[in-house]
Amino acid sequence: MDSLILVLHKALGYLETIRFSDVVDIALIAYLIYKLLRLAKASQAGQVLKGIIVLIVLLWGASLLDLHVLNYLLSNALEIGLLALIVVFQPEIRHFLEQMGSGGFTSVFSRHVTTVD
Repeated sequence: MDSLILVLHKALGYLETIRFSDVVDIALIAYLIYKLLRLAKASQAGQVLKGIIVLIVLLWGASLLDLHVLNYLLSNALEIGLLALIVVFQPEIRHFLEQMGSGGFTSVFSRHVTTVD
């Protein structure tokens, strides 16, 4: 019972160190991730996103199990893959930047999802 009280006391001590800016920071990042996931679900990027997640999980597993060659290959594939994603999704990135430039920051994160032809 004493150990539970000690853990709760430490947790309350950590909660006291959280600032308002930390909460805003976490909320903004969570919202951005949510909007990116919704955008990926609404487009063909969803399958690519799943592939990237699988690659990252495999890379994490290879690192955890000290599989050096697999870790090297997967990390290089991830680096090259990120560059390839920029090339493949160039029209969507361009549309996103145009939308930010013409309608401001709020129009990018509105409820209306547009598709690129």
